[in-house]
Amino acid sequence: MPDDKLIEWFSGVEPNRKGQWMITIAPKDGSLTLQASAERQFDLSQYLNRFDFISKSIPRSASRPPSTKRDSEDSSDIIAAIKSNNDLNGDSLHDRVIDMIAQIGKWSGYVPTKGYKVPQDSPYQIDVVWLNRDLLELAVEVQIGGNETEAKDRLVHAKRFGARKILIVSKVESLKRLKQICRYEPDLKNWLEIWSIVKVYRMYLAGQQFFELFRPFEKQQWSQEIREIT
Repeated sequence: MPDDKLIEWFSGVEPNRKGQWMITIAPKDGSLTLQASAERQFDLSQYLNRFDFISKSIPRSASRPPSTKRDSEDSSDIIAAIKSNNDLNGDSLHDRVIDMIAQIGKWSGYVPTKGYKVPQDSPYQIDVVWLNRDLLELAVEVQIGGNETEAKDRLVHAKRFGARKILIVSKVESLKRLKQICRYEPDLKNWLEIWSIVKVYRMYLAGQQFFELFRPFEKQQWSQEIREIT
């Protein structure tokens, strides 16, 4: 609708303390009604879909093509990419995901350890942990086709022995069941995070690219000539 018409309708109406008018538009008797105040109501029927009144100063909304695939959805091509990635070690998908998390921890300045026991005489062995000066910063269980209850028990044990963050990595189709198993565990329900393999792999690829560029950037060294990095 035209700006001058709106100003006319709200003439004499006190704005709020922020200097704004509160506009209420609601259906009434089969048409849209604008309520400027308790006593002043106006029929908007003649202004419905009047795109010619849109102010030229308002930018158009950016169009975005509909997504044909959920970002969080596990897919065979992602699993295949993990299995064929030459930078990852391990004979199984389980071992390669563990190696991914270990590499991310190393890039981030932690000491990653696979098959870690908390404490060392414990019967429980965590898939991978990140250590910071021997303090347990992160404990991760990679759950792919194994026993969910055992994975839960290992993380409960890790939390009780000082793990600051606990996490399960699994396939998307397993996330709901894992949440159901862990949600009533007092040591887990307020601390546990469950990540999909796809999300971790994307983080791994992004981190690999970032640190490949960042390491030379942070490195301090003397050079006979001014170095160019292009």
